Amino acid sequence: DPLSAGFNPIALQQKINDIKNEGLATWTDSYNEGQVMNRLIQTARIAHEMGDKKSALTIHKTVKSRLENWLTHNPGEIAFLFYYNKTWSSLLGYPAGHGQDNNINDHHFHWGYFIHAAAFLEEFEPGWAKSFGAMINLLVRDAASTQRDDQMFPYLRNFNPYTGHCWANGFATFPQGNDQESTSESMQFNSSLIHWGDITQNKSIRDLGIYLYCTEQSAIEEYWFDIKQRNFAKTQQYALVSRVWGNSYDNGTFWTNDIAASYGIELYPIHGGSFYLAHDTTYANRLWKEMAKNTGILTNQANDNLWHDVYWEFLAFTNPAKAIELYNSNPNRNLKFGISDAQTYHWLHSLNALGRLNPSITANHPLAVAFTKGNKTIYGAKNNGNDTLKVTYSDGYIFTVPPRKLKTSLDSDIQAHISSDFAQLYKGSAANIYFDTLNVLPDSIHWMLGSKRLKTITSQPWNLETSALNAGKYTFYAKIFKGDARANSNLFTLVVGEQIPYNKAAASIPGNIQSGLFDQPC
Repeated sequence: DPLSAGFNPIALQQKINDIKNEGLATWTDSYNEGQVMNRLIQTARIAHEMGDKKSALTIHKTVKSRLENWLTHNPGEIAFLFYYNKTWSSLLGYPAGHGQDNNINDHHFHWGYFIHAAAFLEEFEPGWAKSFGAMINLLVRDAASTQRDDQMFPYLRNFNPYTGHCWANGFATFPQGNDQESTSESMQFNSSLIHWGDITQNKSIRDLGIYLYCTEQSAIEEYWFDIKQRNFAKTQQYALVSRVWGNSYDNGTFWTNDIAASYGIELYPIHGGSFYLAHDTTYANRLWKEMAKNTGILTNQANDNLWHDVYWEFLAFTNPAKAIELYNSNPNRNLKFGISDAQTYHWLHSLNALGRLNPSITANHPLAVAFTKGNKTIYGAKNNGNDTLKVTYSDGYIFTVPPRKLKTSLDSDIQAHISSDFAQLYKGSAANIYFDTLNVLPDSIHWMLGSKRLKTITSQPWNLETSALNAGKYTFYAKIFKGDARANSNLFTLVVGEQIPYNKAAASIPGNIQSGLFDQPC
């Protein structure tokens, strides 16, 4: 993110702060629950990468409490639990939703969110899977058992090897046969298996996820996107369809015929497993032009079926600078349910720094990727293991990733931490902000206050001496430059002025409260 023009870590931190203390609904269903957990988890991962371990831990506790509730059962409990139905050979989640229980619909959609959440907990609390991993593996088996003689679940319930993609309707109850609407959520399920299998070192689950992901990507490109323009009838007026049926296809959804929703449901949610959408940039550009023409995305139209963040994140695959421009133009939009503003901001600026996906470069590790920006190749990989990982790319590049780290070849080794002798000053005071950690001799340092550059320093001392400050809250950080490397310091917040009561008058509390008699009437 520091390499993206216009990126402001203070703005991102505020977006994290806006979400971190949110709880989960006291009553919901398995699908909506998954979406909101995903919103929190994406935010926690960003907080972790920002060095904000406190916010990441706060969200971790929220997700852990609820997910463990789902995975356990107490006598008399009727909500946030899973139930095995022997008659239908199916695991059901309650509260259910979208026919998940009474029609066995969408199990891969719903469970993908839960499996991703489990991988998140195992990542930030190693060993968690020892207690709850068996239940998560049941979710995997329910939607995609690989055992042809499984006595509990059908073989590959949702996935059809012949068609190469999943079906979503449990009983295929429509005259048109079975159907699948949200291919992006099906791909999220596939990627959740890769993630869960990798982090728990379960090679069979990981490889199942890889098979499902690669096969379904091919089917999506043929039947939902028709990338090669060889399958859709001449009467098909759009560059994608949002529903493939057993005997047909269309651009409707199960809640509206608004074309804006038809586009969005094939893209949401955007996450690390969404890069299949960037493999063919010719198609991606063609689709974006159509989306821009047929919806109000360029005019910031208020439409609950127009998911601005999802559209912008898709655009970032091919034109991140334009996506950032559109994002900045619409700060007061309504967020789609399940969307994290922090994740949108981080995604756009990350791709602005990384460039375009380069699918021609592959690797010997499933959680590895390559990008091209200008004439430079940028490599990225995630190591969930406890040992250093060496990833070999098809172009011969070898990338070393430390244990339990997400790393790109753009990352610098610069370590910088700023502080001050005081966290609060009197009004009119000046502040001295200095580095208590700086492991390089920089070429230059930009001292920042929000998005404003206060001072550029090219020689020691590197500290910042401010002018007299008015009352208020100030958040500073430093940009450090060393050759081609750059990094941001931590954020340091300084409060100037005394805290005064509302309306400048202290309100007295009636009565006398004695500490020894706090539980007695006043």
